[in-house]
Amino acid sequence: MWAVGKTDMEALTIAGFVTNAMIAMGSFCLGFAVNIWVSYGGSQTLTPMGDFMFHKCTILAIGAAIAFYLVGLGFYLKKGSLWQTIKDESRQVTRQ
Repeated sequence: MWAVGKTDMEALTIAGFVTNAMIAMGSFCLGFAVNIWVSYGGSQTLTPMGDFMFHKCTILAIGAAIAFYLVGLGFYLKKGSLWQTIKDESRQVTRQ
C-alpha cells in the first residue's frame, strides 16, 4: 500500500476522468464520420447537403476524433507519470 495524499489522488482522478472523456468524444466523432460514410458512400448522386456532409463533415469529424484521441493519450501518459512520481516520492506502508 502507498501513502498517497488527497491532492495526489484528486490529480489522478481528474487525469483519469479527462482521459475517459476525450476517448469517448473521439469515439463519438469517429462514429459520426463512419455513419456519414456508410450513409452517403454508395449513392450514385448526392444532394448538395449530402455532398457537403460526405466531403467536408467526414474530414472534420475524423480530424476532431484524432485530436480528441491525442489529448486522451496525453492525459493517459500524464496519469502514468503522476503515479510514478507518487511512487518515487512516497514510501510504501507495510503492515507490522
